[in-house]
Amino acid sequence: MEILAIIPARGGSKGIKNKNLLKLCDLSLLGRSISNALKCPEISRILVSTDSSQIAEEGLKYGAEVPFMRPDELSGDKAETIEAVIHALTWLKENENYEPDAVICLQCTSPFVQAKDLRNGIKIFINQKAQAVFSVCEAASHPMKMGSINEQGTWEHLLCSPSETCRQKLDKIYQHNGAFYIVDTGIILTERTWFPDRTLPYIMPQDMSIDLDTERDLKYLEFLMQERSFQELYKS
Repeated sequence: MEILAIIPARGGSKGIKNKNLLKLCDLSLLGRSISNALKCPEISRILVSTDSSQIAEEGLKYGAEVPFMRPDELSGDKAETIEAVIHALTWLKENENYEPDAVICLQCTSPFVQAKDLRNGIKIFINQKAQAVFSVCEAASHPMKMGSINEQGTWEHLLCSPSETCRQKLDKIYQHNGAFYIVDTGIILTERTWFPDRTLPYIMPQDMSIDLDTERDLKYLEFLMQERSFQELYKS
């Protein structure tokens, strides 16, 4: 099976400036994503989709391909990652007549995802004949405990049947952790979704599921990186 890794890494970022080039233990987030992909023999090619010459240079430095620069209309704050991936696949088909069987999208902002996670996700995708696989972790808060405040200022539960049950007795609920998405190429091009009918989850631990988006996330990451165990994890 031909599997293409695409790493979306645009230059602009409102939350954390130049976060894709952020260095921890002398290794940038982009460099680490590429290094993880290189450790996966199942991945045939690694491509960085970016609008930044600096990020393109960093991608080439670590062994990825950067065959084009991402168009401005796919690089703004409101640009969807899936559109950048579809653009990359379309460009490769039109310019190289190359179409992989599947694509794995890797997010630089998940600093603790490991190569073994990518390999295990790919294994699920292949062995269980899935249309898509994506990474999840257990949700920190249960929707039975959530709600909104209406115009009158009173509380409305998110679900119709609020629960007084303690959290430990509730069924486990999972959320996307953003580390990676694997999807059949034909499906993403025609249905334009990460989540077709036969989509399977790959479960990661909560403490490995940091999604770096805000300054608060960065401060928490810097706190964790004071521990040698997290330093070794990042460098592995």
